[in-house]
Amino acid sequence: MSEEYLLVLKEDFYNQLWKNVSNASKMQKSSIYLTFLRGNKNNILQYLDDSAVFSENLDPQVAHELVEKGFIRSGNDFSKYVMTAKGVWEIESLLGKISFEILMDDIDEYKYDIKWGGDLPNKEKVVILSLVALRAFYEKTPLNRKNGEKSIQNIHQVVLETINFLNSSIDDFKYDMPKETRESPVNSIFARLQKLPELTRGIYKFNKESQSWLDIYDEEKETLSEDKLSYLLWKVFGGNLSFEEQNKINAFCNNVLYNHKNYVYNSEELQSFVFADISYQNAISNSLFKIAENSANWEKLDNIKKKK
Repeated sequence: MSEEYLLVLKEDFYNQLWKNVSNASKMQKSSIYLTFLRGNKNNILQYLDDSAVFSENLDPQVAHELVEKGFIRSGNDFSKYVMTAKGVWEIESLLGKISFEILMDDIDEYKYDIKWGGDLPNKEKVVILSLVALRAFYEKTPLNRKNGEKSIQNIHQVVLETINFLNSSIDDFKYDMPKETRESPVNSIFARLQKLPELTRGIYKFNKESQSWLDIYDEEKETLSEDKLSYLLWKVFGGNLSFEEQNKINAFCNNVLYNHKNYVYNSEELQSFVFADISYQNAISNSLFKIAENSANWEKLDNIKKKK
């Protein structure tokens, strides 16, 4: 394509589109192409229409060539032409604003780069410790809020005991069991935790069947990841645990399991439940012990600000 045609595409089409978009919205990295990837379709169509060029203002041969190349097309009004994505790409690639590498980097940043980690709010700490205490360590043994009234009563009690334990164990921790409303207190706690997978690096799982679990058990290898369990306990308690505190946490978790396991899980879940076996009995205590050697690295990875 000749420089004459590209000049028309830039001066008559792109420059006006740039002006309209930059005046009305926040530009993404000085690129219309990248800005439109994040934009609302109706808004984009309006920008294009507002930047359209009347056919009478274009040389017919130039217009024909630009249409043939796929750089412009007929607009909302048949007497006007608007830019296409291909046309925007053509100009912005010449200006150095877009390239395959720039596009891939932007998509990776915008869609793929999940910001793992961060501080756990107190409600989320209650949820994680409740699941740890119940050993809801994989999908076949989840905390299931559809297991019937007896199960819900026991889950309620586990959550209440967890709240009381955390209130008494962590400085500045304060959380109260939700009041009974149209929604049960248990559902009130577990139903709105969409950010918890991100906050736990994908370890916390949930589904539409009102089930929640921690993804730390490999059924095929019959192994439990103490590193992941240690990470979760660090998220709840921090990194400065004395041996006395570790023993206290371990005892709490064991008591919860002993008192509530057979009432929280249904018969099918209990058949898959292996975490009361002797081979897993030290998993929590081992994981608590590992916190000290890993907490500094986790603080950096999760961007946790160390409390003074």
